[in-house]
Amino acid sequence: MAASIPLEDLDMTLALARADDWRTYGVVTEESTATVQRAAGEPPSGMVLGGLVARGRELAALDRALVMARRGQSDVVVLRGDPGTGKSSLVQAAMGRARDFRNVALRGTLYVEGSVPEGGWPQPIIDLLHEFSPLEPTAEPDSPVVQAMVGALTALAGHSLAPLLLSVDDCHLLPGWFTVALAHAIGALGSTPIVLVLSASTLAGTTMATDEELGVTSYRLKSLTVKQAKLLLDLRSDRMPVPRVLLELVQRTGGNPEALLDVCNRLDAEELSGHRALPDPLPLGSHLVAKFARRFEELPENTQQALSVGSAGRIPFDTLKRTLSDLGISEDDLKPAQRAGQLEASRDRIEFRHPIERSAIYWLSSEEARSKAHTAVAKVLLEQNRVELASYHATRCEKGKSNALARLHFEAARIAIDRGDPEEAARHHEAASEFAESSEATAHHLVLAAALLMSLGRLDRALTYLDRATQLDPSDHLRGQAAYLEARARWSNDVDPELADEMIAAADLCEGDATDW
Repeated sequence: MAASIPLEDLDMTLALARADDWRTYGVVTEESTATVQRAAGEPPSGMVLGGLVARGRELAALDRALVMARRGQSDVVVLRGDPGTGKSSLVQAAMGRARDFRNVALRGTLYVEGSVPEGGWPQPIIDLLHEFSPLEPTAEPDSPVVQAMVGALTALAGHSLAPLLLSVDDCHLLPGWFTVALAHAIGALGSTPIVLVLSASTLAGTTMATDEELGVTSYRLKSLTVKQAKLLLDLRSDRMPVPRVLLELVQRTGGNPEALLDVCNRLDAEELSGHRALPDPLPLGSHLVAKFARRFEELPENTQQALSVGSAGRIPFDTLKRTLSDLGISEDDLKPAQRAGQLEASRDRIEFRHPIERSAIYWLSSEEARSKAHTAVAKVLLEQNRVELASYHATRCEKGKSNALARLHFEAARIAIDRGDPEEAARHHEAASEFAESSEATAHHLVLAAALLMSLGRLDRALTYLDRATQLDPSDHLRGQAAYLEARARWSNDVDPELADEMIAAADLCEGDATDW
């Protein structure tokens, strides 16, 4: 633990020269524009991208390293976490707090097959890469590559009075010897005011030097709790889900800050309010798909096909095996993904290591592949008499009206009622109303859904369904049922003799045999 630092020592920063160089080495011109804006005094945009909620520990570590550098000491901060947990935001926050430093920001995404494009990184670092990459050296503290790194960092520091902040984002994409050499070089330059910030993904299949190899203790960015997720959405979004939906979202995103923000912005009001079940897999933006499915295309083709099927839903393992067999894919084709750490097998099902990885692989697959997977899964589930799950998968591959699919949801609603879940039964009737081919059948399912919701006390939602049903100009029988239920709903809030008369009139309309749907 660092010793306490007197507040008057912080005044040392006032004596330091302003940064004489602020360069971000990136791939697109927008990064250069952003760098100029930050140098001009605007706050780094990354500070509002989600990921700095519940990151006080990491910010404190960065602040301590910057203060130590202002006192003439070097330091290394290593940030590890899944994509979207705020590593890049923390790096940019460090830049924003180090305006009296020279800032050099490197991106591991530029490193390809042992080299970086000219001008992509500072020349001393590029020269070192060109010299040592073919050798794949061992970066021991006294090794030639560490000595060369000391020289490169000394050249970067130059003769400026200002300390140097060197950040390396996505350093898991770099060779292990490079990051180890950087850390050892900073250790050798202990009295040189340099702060090195390394950020790396911990997603399965990515490689990064261990803490022991680096000689440091890294900070692992944790998932958000429900309370922290609510704070994040309060600060960064105007689309707050109801508590039970928020709980489900935290579970299904693994508490990932960027994924929570992205998914909430893609859900509609019905889903955020819990009136409609959350889609599965969750919708996901292309930037998160690219981050989480980076290794997907490196897998064998048959493994990619098997993962596409497995990503279609949390499918029981026996169902998945039969579905893969029907599609001509072997169960063994899942093994490369298991070896890579992307899948975890249990007796009942196959789980993706990170829930967002399943969504990413699903949306990376073509629409044709997704539809083919849902069709095959639905077929096997029906053969196994798993009607409720089958109705969900059948819905995902059907585009138009279908009485057959409406009947499947009707049967799923019956099963949901039998197992004591009227809310799920109401959702199945709503789905049936969307696929029913006649307006009379549509109204019938809406009335049934309303009745189920009223039993749960969800009167406002029930009245919405009843209003939709009556607008379809249904038969007198259905119109009477809808009027009777509406009067009952109003009765619960407003006991009025006139309502009793309305209920009697509605009951008269209901006389006669009901149509069996």
